Amino acid sequence: MRRPKSACQGFTLIELLVVIAIIAILAAILFPVFAQAREKARQATCLSNLRNIAMAQAQYAQDYDELLNRIRGRWVPQGVKWAFGAQDMLAP
Repeated sequence: MRRPKSACQGFTLIELLVVIAIIAILAAILFPVFAQAREKARQATCLSNLRNIAMAQAQYAQDYDELLNRIRGRWVPQGVKWAFGAQDMLAP
């Protein structure tokens, strides 16, 4: 037996619009979550870069008698805090 022609038709326009609306609502819910995940990934990358810089400075100081980089011809001791001690060395 053959089916009637009306039974073989596809989706109606209303059904397609409802599915598209549901997908749009789900996407609107998920976009902020993706933005937060992207920001957390940037923070993790930044923290990793800072750790690598600190490790490189520690290795440099270990190789050069516990002194860090030269600032205007003077060696900066490793224990000097940048906010207080090294600022005095930056003056001419």
